[in-house]
Amino acid sequence: MTANSDILSAIAATGQLFAGYGTVTLGPVQFSGMSLPASIPIGGGQLMSVQKLPGGARIIDVMAQDDDDIGWAGYLDGQFATETARVLDKIRRSGQAVTLAWDVFSYQVLVCKFSCQIRHTPMPYRICCTVIADNTLVAGTTAVNMVLQVTADLSDGNPMATLGAVSQGIVGSSIANAGAAVSATNATTVGSVAYTAAVSAVNVAATSLQAATMMTDDTLAPLGAYLSSLTRAASTGLDIFGFSSSLNNALEACGDAANLSAAQGYIIRAQQNLLRASA
Repeated sequence: MTANSDILSAIAATGQLFAGYGTVTLGPVQFSGMSLPASIPIGGGQLMSVQKLPGGARIIDVMAQDDDDIGWAGYLDGQFATETARVLDKIRRSGQAVTLAWDVFSYQVLVCKFSCQIRHTPMPYRICCTVIADNTLVAGTTAVNMVLQVTADLSDGNPMATLGAVSQGIVGSSIANAGAAVSATNATTVGSVAYTAAVSAVNVAATSLQAATMMTDDTLAPLGAYLSSLTRAASTGLDIFGFSSSLNNALEACGDAANLSAAQGYIIRAQQNLLRASA
C-alpha cells in the first residue's frame, strides 16, 4: 500500500466516524463518504444585560440565545466533486437561507463562508454557517416558551411591592392586568382578539411606568435645593423640621426611580417578545 493510499484510507475512515449519525444535508447538497465531517459543533452563548449596582449587587436580564456559527471541513470526492463545490459556493453567494440537517438536528442557516481547493480529488473544503433559527423547536413549545417568558418578565418587572404610595397610585394594577392578558388563550397568535388585548395591556403597563417615572423625576428635580436649604438651616440654628416632608418625598422618589427603571426594562422586553409572535 502506498503512502497516498494510506492517507486516503485515513481520510475515508475519518468520514466514517461521523457516518454513523446518518447523512448531512445542506440545502440541495447531501454529504457522504469523505465529504462527511468527523464532527459538527453546536452550542453558543446567552445574550445578557448586566447592570452593576453600588455594593456589588447586579441585575441580570437574560435576553436571548446566541448560537455560534456551525462549521466543519471535509473532502469532496467522486466525479461530481467539482460540481458540488460550485453548488456550495453558489449557495454562499446567493445569501439565501437553507436547511442544515443531520441526526436529530435541523437549522435554518446562511452559508457565511465556503472555500475549496480545486484539484485532483479528493478536494479539501471548509464551510461555515450562521444560524438563523433552530428548526427542532416545536411551534407549540415556542409559543408556550414565549408566554412563559413574557409573563415572567411582567412578574419580575412588577415593582408594586417596593414603590411609594404616589408611584403605586400611578402604576396601579396595570402590570398585573398585562400578565393576565398575556396568559389568555391565543395571546401570542397575531391577529387574534386575545393578542390585540395582550399588546394593548402591556402597552398600558409601559405607559403607566413612564408616567410614574416622570413623576419621580419631578420630585427629584428640587432635591439639590432641599439639601442646600437644609444645610444652611442647620448651620444657622434654624428649625429644620419644615424641610422634612420635602426631603422624605425626595428620598422615596430616589428608591422609586431605581425600581421603575428596572421595571421598564422588563416591560420593554415583554413588548418586543409579543411583536415577535407568529400568526
